[in-house]
Amino acid sequence: MREIESNLIIIIKMKQIFLAMLLFFSFCTSGQTGVTKYGENISTSVNFVDIYGQIWSVPKLNINGVKVITKFEPTDIAGCKLWLEADAGITLNGSAVSGWADQSGNGNNANQSTVLYQPLFVADGGSAINNQPIIRFDGTDDWLQGTTIPNINTSSMTIFIVVKYNNTNVWGQFFSINNFSNGFWIYNQIEHTLDVKNNNNDEYTSSNTFPASVFNMVSFVKNINISAKAYINGQYKAWANNQDITQSFTNTN
Repeated sequence: MREIESNLIIIIKMKQIFLAMLLFFSFCTSGQTGVTKYGENISTSVNFVDIYGQIWSVPKLNINGVKVITKFEPTDIAGCKLWLEADAGITLNGSAVSGWADQSGNGNNANQSTVLYQPLFVADGGSAINNQPIIRFDGTDDWLQGTTIPNINTSSMTIFIVVKYNNTNVWGQFFSINNFSNGFWIYNQIEHTLDVKNNNNDEYTSSNTFPASVFNMVSFVKNINISAKAYINGQYKAWANNQDITQSFTNTN
């Protein structure tokens, strides 16, 4: 497996359950709400990104002519089940990560008690992510294990991942549930493709559509038993409507 230096965002919608997972680094960090702008009629549809890469939105609130601007967080979406971000909830063992607390409030934490397998915490992930922290997996044996999230295997889901992978002559996984033969995996292949394995069936993009050594926004949309779609940096890359990739899988951590 290759080294993964990642800014990863995953959002998974499971019918009426919503799993939002920000791994390694989130550009939607906590706090800084209640910023106001006086004397102007700001449209409630406005969204913008500040110089730190943080997303802000204008809610439907008008008190004495004051529009209150708040920053978007995954928990703003009803039913958020999992949210991990590199600037919150990190338990360190020196410079290594032994625990990662779920920010959704559901206690779906990720942990690694074996020192050899603990990924590295990097306080400054570089200018590409506005010098925010990341968690770096070595591509050999680093991994974190989370809890089993009920019903994720039989539900529709939408996943967003921001990730940079290195060492382009090998493959590497970014997110997985259960094992390779009957679970659900998101990973890259040596042909620079984005691959999704669902119950031992594959959906993947064309060669050289998933570049290495740069941060990419990956998204995967699965409408259970109907269709599945994959996107890279907002561009549609692959589609399937067969039962193999859209069916349920075996759910366990």
